[in-house]
Amino acid sequence: MFALIGWIGRFLLIMFVVRLVLRLFTPSPARTGAPRTGGPRPTGGPFGARQPQPERVGGQLVRCAQCGTYVPASTAINSPHAGAIQHFCSDKCRQEFSAAHQ
Repeated sequence: MFALIGWIGRFLLIMFVVRLVLRLFTPSPARTGAPRTGGPRPTGGPFGARQPQPERVGGQLVRCAQCGTYVPASTAINSPHAGAIQHFCSDKCRQEFSAAHQ
């Protein structure tokens, strides 16, 4: 039994060393500048420059001034307040905001 465990341990150690050597001498896409084939793209920080965000299918999102919910600008209820346009997700939020800021 112990001979079997010793043999398996030696085999795993040899495989680990082989993998380490291959990894050191095999060029990776990050080192060669080749395009990545899978996974998410880096968006900033040490891995790459921030990429421009594509426009959303539903359009630009705006935040409700009362509850903070994000809604598409095309469906938002707009109301002027203090010289600025406020966006709301529903008429109820618009009424609550108006009542709180009168």
